[in-house]
Amino acid sequence: MDHGTKREAIREHIKSAVLVLLFALMILFSALYFVGTQSAMISPDLKMPLDRLLIIKKGDTESSLDVLDPSDHLPEMIAYRIGTDGGALVANRDLMRDFSRLFGEYYSYFFTSGSTCGIVGRSEGETAWKQIIDGESYLYVRYPGEIPYPLIYAFYTPDTTAAVHADGDITFICELLIDLDGGRAVSRDKIDTYAVFEREEADTQGSAFNLSAISAYNENKSFSSFRMSSSEDAGYAFGIPIPEGDFSANLLLYECADPTTLFAASEARNSLLKMFDFNPDNPRSYDDNGSTVYIENHGTLILSPDGSITYEASVGSGISLANVLGYSSYDGEYTMIEAMTAACGLGRQLTELSPEIAGTAADLQLSRITSDDREESAGIRFIFSYFCNNIPISTGSEALSVTIEGNRITSVRLLMHSYTDTLIAESMLPLSWLESNLFNLASVPNAKGRCMLTYSVITGEGENRQIGCGWSYIRPES
Repeated sequence: MDHGTKREAIREHIKSAVLVLLFALMILFSALYFVGTQSAMISPDLKMPLDRLLIIKKGDTESSLDVLDPSDHLPEMIAYRIGTDGGALVANRDLMRDFSRLFGEYYSYFFTSGSTCGIVGRSEGETAWKQIIDGESYLYVRYPGEIPYPLIYAFYTPDTTAAVHADGDITFICELLIDLDGGRAVSRDKIDTYAVFEREEADTQGSAFNLSAISAYNENKSFSSFRMSSSEDAGYAFGIPIPEGDFSANLLLYECADPTTLFAASEARNSLLKMFDFNPDNPRSYDDNGSTVYIENHGTLILSPDGSITYEASVGSGISLANVLGYSSYDGEYTMIEAMTAACGLGRQLTELSPEIAGTAADLQLSRITSDDREESAGIRFIFSYFCNNIPISTGSEALSVTIEGNRITSVRLLMHSYTDTLIAESMLPLSWLESNLFNLASVPNAKGRCMLTYSVITGEGENRQIGCGWSYIRPES
């Protein structure tokens, strides 16, 4: 199944939610009064009821995870322009996390009822994109992957109990360009599918947002200067910020932790087994060519010397989401937002088991959501990557993947990569030099890609492997 088909499958499932929403809203208030927490919209032909995306379960139940954390899915870049003031922000996790607190206001304005979302053709989308750039005030946000916009919104509205969507289409977002005067926002995914968000009753008396709050984050000039790419920039997508100036990042040391030794002691082993719903008091296990394999009726847990921890559910079984979320749904079904909460929470719990899992310099962030590759599966895969200071670390493999089918986790795979900061800063080659020399963008005028900072292995073996940071040219997905 190719990239576009996977995204389309998820989109179609979510779009079906909108069709049933009008009817659901008629019974919503009485249903909420009766059950206390959420409605019971269930599509009988879906193992994973994505139509339940639009209602978030919060209220009288106690959750060990409680809410989604925006730090689980931070933008890789933001840029703004307010008159003559402006700047772009990359490679600064703390400032990115603080700045993203403003997003709840913007996303509430465009992503909820009272606004519309419509997928448009490329020509119309590029025109709307250009009109915002040509205006006086805009905010650009780019995420490392792409997920449906109601799920992005959920990270910034943890206490929402109503439907979280605009009227119209459900679209995936990788990039978002917001007109800070409140007229519209335009999004696009990784294959340049554009969508336009418009407020039905836009504020015509100046800006709809607090522009001084944006500028305040750049008082100490932590943002770099940038220019927006134009149609004359060969190799670049239209209308993306291109940072200017000098950049540096610390070298990292990297090693692959061995879970067979890390979890050999009973206390550490028991914590891991409990997390995957295995009986720690009487674990059943055997050795398979150096790997330790634990067995339960609902599945197997494999600890491999190559640094991987793999859980695979037995047919028709798996780990109950209730065990991860800390509460049970009254009807045994969960929204997709609850599934995402469980996946993100499981990632946090895994890295908290031992500092050797991610090291002291890296953290896990959700990078994308896709359908499960296995033909017999109707599951949704939540894929995470390692980041250092909000810069993705490229290892050629997924750091963590969590597959959820219906109300159960059916597959988990974690690569235990441990990263340590050397505190040795290295300057990067200027992006302008790389564009004309190494990347040779003039030779790929139709590629329409983007440049981003990436960590990758540069030298050494074993515990001495060094991870360096530099600019990478990313071609668009097809």
